[in-house]
Amino acid sequence: AAGLEREAASQRAATEAGVRAPIVRGIEVLDGRPGLVMSELQGSDCLTAVESRPWRVWAIGRGVGRLHRELAAVKAPAELPRLVDILRHAFESPKVPEAARSRLLAILETLPEGDALCHFDFHPGNVIEAPGGDAVIDFASACAGDPIADHAKSLVILGSGTLPPGASRKELALVAIGRKLMLAAYRSGYRAGGAVDERLIRRWMPLVVGQRLAEGIEEERVPLLRLLSRSLKEAEEAD
Repeated sequence: AAGLEREAASQRAATEAGVRAPIVRGIEVLDGRPGLVMSELQGSDCLTAVESRPWRVWAIGRGVGRLHRELAAVKAPAELPRLVDILRHAFESPKVPEAARSRLLAILETLPEGDALCHFDFHPGNVIEAPGGDAVIDFASACAGDPIADHAKSLVILGSGTLPPGASRKELALVAIGRKLMLAAYRSGYRAGGAVDERLIRRWMPLVVGQRLAEGIEEERVPLLRLLSRSLKEAEEAD
C-alpha cells in the first residue's frame, strides 16, 4: 500500500502542476488487493501508435520528449524515495560488475541530488496519445532527484531495447532504424524546452546504465555492459 500511496502522490503532483496524467480518485481494496482508482484515458500508448503508423515516429517521439520536459519542472512530493538512494542500492546488485561499483559511487558523490519528480521509467509505452494531448502513466518507479538523471534513463531505455531471439534480419534492421529515429525525435522534443547540460548527461549516464543492469533484463545485458564501459570512461573524462 505504501508503494501505491507514493504512486498516487506522484500522479497528483504531476496533474496539479499541469502535466497530463490520470487523475487519482483514491485507493480501494478489491478481493484483498489494494489498487489505484483513477480517471480513464481514451487512446493508445505511443509505442503502439508507432507500430501501427510508423510514418508518425518523428512526431510521436517529439511529443514524448516535450511531455518529459514538462514533467522535469515538477517538484517531487515528500513521500518519494530519493533517486540517489535507489542508485546506491542498485549498485549492490550482483548483476552490476563488481569492478564498476566504486567508480559508479565516486561519480554519484559529485552529482546534484535534485528534488524534481523523476518518473524513472519514461518511454513511449508509458505515454498515451489521448484527446486533448499526450498523458503520462505508470508512476510506480517515481522518485525525487535530478531531472537530467531521469532524462538519461529514458535515453538508455530507448537505446537498449532488443527484439526477442528468433527475429529476422529484416525485423532487426527495421527496429534499429525505428529506434534511432524515435531516440532522435525524443531528444529533439526534450530540448525544445530549452538547453540541456550535455556534460551532466554524460556524468549521469553510467549510473542509470548500472541501475538498468540491476533490473536484470537479460536480453539487454550485453549491450548495456558495452554501454557501461564506454559511458564510464566518458563520464570520468567529463569531470
